[in-house]
Amino acid sequence: MFNKIKNLSGLLGLAALVIACGGADKFTTKSGAEVSYIRNGEGEKPADGQILTMHISYLNENGNALFNSVEAGGGRPLPMLYNDSAWQTQGVLYEVFRELKKGDSVQFKMTAEALFEDTFGTQLPDSIKRGSQITFNCSLVDMMSEEQYQEEQMALQQAEMEKMQMEAEGQIIVDGEIIDKYLADNNIAAQTTESGLRYVITKQGTGETPTPGSMVNVHYIGTTLAGEKFDASYDRGEPLQFVIGRGQVIPGWDEGIALLNTGAEATLYVPSSLAYGARGAGGAIKPNEILKFEVVLVGIEQM
Repeated sequence: MFNKIKNLSGLLGLAALVIACGGADKFTTKSGAEVSYIRNGEGEKPADGQILTMHISYLNENGNALFNSVEAGGGRPLPMLYNDSAWQTQGVLYEVFRELKKGDSVQFKMTAEALFEDTFGTQLPDSIKRGSQITFNCSLVDMMSEEQYQEEQMALQQAEMEKMQMEAEGQIIVDGEIIDKYLADNNIAAQTTESGLRYVITKQGTGETPTPGSMVNVHYIGTTLAGEKFDASYDRGEPLQFVIGRGQVIPGWDEGIALLNTGAEATLYVPSSLAYGARGAGGAIKPNEILKFEVVLVGIEQM
């Protein structure tokens, strides 16, 4: 978290100008830390045992951000279990947390040792000077029971899964159109499976066809649709061995190799949803990359 440094001093200076009216503009903790309100919330203080969701950030003495939960959590606040008895003895940071009510946003300073060594229980990072001041900002976004928090997380995960599913379904259509154009432009007559895999058997084999659970040996050359080679079994001098249907290879291979019999040669045009999807695999295999494989089913072994 210490490699990504951004200067937030301008933003913090602006935030300090929007202290809400109608409440105290600062308070002092038991240990003497002076805490200033950036925003004075109107909610209640949390109860012991609740889950607090908070945004936090802290900056070094030069005003450069060392951590920002908005960036680290993709915009989601961090969850913390409020343990009042423990927080009373865990230093300045938790003293401040105990005083917050829903909607509060505060700023205070503490020594680097107090934050890293006393609170986090870690060594002081090499980039932080001993004795320097750390500016800490925190906002209490919400509070709820553990059960409510779990329900909220499940709902968020479900929404994320539905979003990913919709994106994947849309990508399948896009990939299909790209592959079909490539095939048409190159006068290639391919067969299409229900999943969207396109394949051309260039040489029929004479042996048996693998079934789920069969151990197969396959020679291959893998390229992108643009022709950039990313892998080949021939370079290693031996075919790839895997078990059909066990998820040991990409889905396009599990499906495509099962369409061949021993000795067959084929070209597989694999949409990204049957390859490495939105994550990619690095190098030439970028996110949502369509892959082309020239394959030979060398043999099937008994297990």
